Amino acid sequence: MRHSTTTPCLLFPGLFDRTLSATFDVPNASSDGGAVLLKAADRRLSLIPRLAAALVDERQPGKVRHVLADLLGQRIYGLALGYEDANDAARLADDPLHKLLLGRDPVTGDALASQPTLSRFENDVRRGELLAMSEALFEAVLVRHARRRRKVRRITIDLDLITARVFSEASGQTEHVYTDFRYAAGSWSHECRVVCKAEVVRLEGREPRLNARFVVTNLPGKPQRIYERIYCQRGEVENRIKELFDVALDRTSCSRFLANQLRVLLAAAAYVLLQELRLAARGSAWARAQVATLRLELLKIGVQLIASVRRLVLRLPAAFPYRDGWRTIALKLGAVPG
Repeated sequence: MRHSTTTPCLLFPGLFDRTLSATFDVPNASSDGGAVLLKAADRRLSLIPRLAAALVDERQPGKVRHVLADLLGQRIYGLALGYEDANDAARLADDPLHKLLLGRDPVTGDALASQPTLSRFENDVRRGELLAMSEALFEAVLVRHARRRRKVRRITIDLDLITARVFSEASGQTEHVYTDFRYAAGSWSHECRVVCKAEVVRLEGREPRLNARFVVTNLPGKPQRIYERIYCQRGEVENRIKELFDVALDRTSCSRFLANQLRVLLAAAAYVLLQELRLAARGSAWARAQVATLRLELLKIGVQLIASVRRLVLRLPAAFPYRDGWRTIALKLGAVPG
């Protein structure tokens, strides 16, 4: 990559008591300092090497400049860090930390593969296996019909709401009461079990609100378990699936099906690394954090990399607000106190 002979400089006169200048000239610096956690997560899973071993590389060895694992690693780490095409920022080719993630010398390592090179590789994929996710066998149906809702309330829910309100007034918090009954609408061929949640929602500064929810099911078990451990957890799984779009699962712009399949597979791999990061954060504020939060608070950190013959040092900001949590997660991923 060619370097500009002049350093871009911006001046901000009048903002402070003296002129402020901004230059992009700090050597061996990166804005992705937290990405070493992704490398630590990959070391535990061996995800990228195993994925590279599972793919057939039909390129001629004598003409290969970038090994398959490097190409996959560049894309997967880039997706996890929020670069949708891994090369959206040309600076990634010279980013010392990104070189380090791929096992290159952070100062003198070769530049990473260009986007045209990676696109040609994607469009030349001949084989592959589809990545499938099975849906839960249980399917919940909310009862929405107005007349049906009135009938249900007349049978059982009014008493449950009264009970929930009494509990809520006593505790000063949101309370729930769970019941179930058999019911069949006019168009149903037989009666089904309906699980009811009678809830009084209390929010600071607002009046208590009555909230009734219904789930139709054929599963056995206590109503509270059906609603909280199965129905609500199904919604939690759906939220995690939606997170896949934060690693560009929908970027399928190649002209061939198998090439787009590979893109989806790499996006899923990036998500697996982020999920491993979240698992390492159990017991902390990031245990259930979404991908965007993990990326913003744990990965996108300004850092200066200092390389010597014996060691590499990442100099992270002393004012980093999440450094204690970051350190704890790093220790769980295999770091040791220095």
